Amino acid sequence: MVLGLVISFAVMLLYILINVGRIKNEEKVLEEDLEGDTEYKKLVRCKVIPYIW
Repeated sequence: MVLGLVISFAVMLLYILINVGRIKNEEKVLEEDLEGDTEYKKLVRCKVIPYIW
């Protein structure tokens, strides 16, 4: 039972880290290729989790 909990936690943590990397890369690509994205970022700070990130 404990082993399953540890494995599940590790998988969840890996999933979160992969998504954070993906989101950061997507933001970088949008900023480089999409006009107006920098102004949008100034208006909307928290896009993923309200009031946090």
